[in-house]
Amino acid sequence: MARHEADREDLVKEATAYVIRGELSIPDWEHPIFVGFRKSDAFSFYFGPDPVYQFDSRGRLRRAFVAGKLYRSEGDTLSSMYRSRSDTESTLMRTDLSASQCEFFQWGMHEAIRQLDDALSSGRYTVRDAVGGKENWIERIKQGCRCVLGSDEFLAAKLVKR
Repeated sequence: MARHEADREDLVKEATAYVIRGELSIPDWEHPIFVGFRKSDAFSFYFGPDPVYQFDSRGRLRRAFVAGKLYRSEGDTLSSMYRSRSDTESTLMRTDLSASQCEFFQWGMHEAIRQLDDALSSGRYTVRDAVGGKENWIERIKQGCRCVLGSDEFLAAKLVKR
């Protein structure tokens, strides 16, 4: 991730961990949307520089970047993280969300994905660029949206440190 979260690279060209990836535009949306799929079938939605949602292959949230904060699945809750920066170092500070905060977060995430799915289903989009499977990329995005929206589980297993 970039040192400053608003600094995003050209994901279609540079995010090679996503073997199928691309960018699309939806009328009246401020930013293009990047969607990428990994070999493991995990996938991510980048609604411009913010919000960003990363899912496992079952549509459970692993990580997110929303309103300038990083979020990480702890299995049974989300942790909110922010960077405390000085001239010489960056420290990651963590706070676990309450059940009601998790519900609100999930609602906002689902709303963004629902709007994307609606735009794709009604044909209100333009593909700007796609790599690694252009012919079925939009269908994969629709499947990803429905996987997230239909999942009985909101959060992936706790992420372990590498």
